[in-house]
Amino acid sequence: MHVRLAAISKKLRHAQSIADSCAVDVAKRFSSNHPYRICLIRLSNKARYAAEIIDFYGMHLPPDRDLASDQTERVVETEKWFFIGTLSVIEYSMPLLIGSRGSQKLKADACNGPFSSFLVRAESEGVIDPNEKSLLEFSSRVRNDLIHRNGVSRISATMAFNDISFDLVKGEMIEGHWGMLSDLATLAIYSTAVIIEDIEEHWGGKDRG
Repeated sequence: MHVRLAAISKKLRHAQSIADSCAVDVAKRFSSNHPYRICLIRLSNKARYAAEIIDFYGMHLPPDRDLASDQTERVVETEKWFFIGTLSVIEYSMPLLIGSRGSQKLKADACNGPFSSFLVRAESEGVIDPNEKSLLEFSSRVRNDLIHRNGVSRISATMAFNDISFDLVKGEMIEGHWGMLSDLATLAIYSTAVIIEDIEEHWGGKDRG
């Protein structure tokens, strides 16, 4: 398999393994059809679909040849839609993860958006850690630029999460950073698992609707 594609595939499989592991844990603690697990399985599927595409493509390329621009573009597009799909699952799942818990404003923001308002409200109500909020805010900005600005960053910004730093440069293509979108999506999946734990810690035992 082509070396560069193998590196992307490894990232995607790692993202899948995080979601799968958390889904197994949730099933043991709650049930197999719990909204927490359904969300994590959907995230796992996004990573698996992307990894399968990269694996299939990588097997048909000479392992030691430089990628042509159109070949690189195929990988970038796969990463992009994995990232966008991951953010879409997370945003869609928030009302289901919260259920009937929290303030009316929180539930309204979770259902109707904007997602940025939901994140601010969720942090203020103690169900999202500041680190997870910052990551998802940054990721949402990236997602919006990918969808609405053809992947060109609207602003310059830097976001550090644990020991990883992500940089956006105003006017530059976000997709040009090889592997960045896969890394961001992986961290977003990890953050979703943390948010689930935050929700349980804050609201555990309360009716989720």
